[in-house]
Amino acid sequence: MSKFEGKPKEVRRAILADDRGALSAMGKKGAEQANINRVFRKAAKERVVKELIREQAPIYSVGPGGDVLPPDQKVLEALSEEE
Repeated sequence: MSKFEGKPKEVRRAILADDRGALSAMGKKGAEQANINRVFRKAAKERVVKELIREQAPIYSVGPGGDVLPPDQKVLEALSEEE
């Protein structure tokens, strides 16, 4: 496996020219894009979790003595963000 395999054309050119400034800039750009992707994935995961909580959790629960207990805090947060 060569050091060029699977790399974009710009990266191969920079490696051949030993252009460390260009490689550094490409690495920085890649790191910034990775951070953006990570934030989007995290937000999407949180959104899915909140949707599941909203769909599956009852708004109230019944205690052992038959008393109606207040809703779980996670359910309240999910419902308040829906509005």
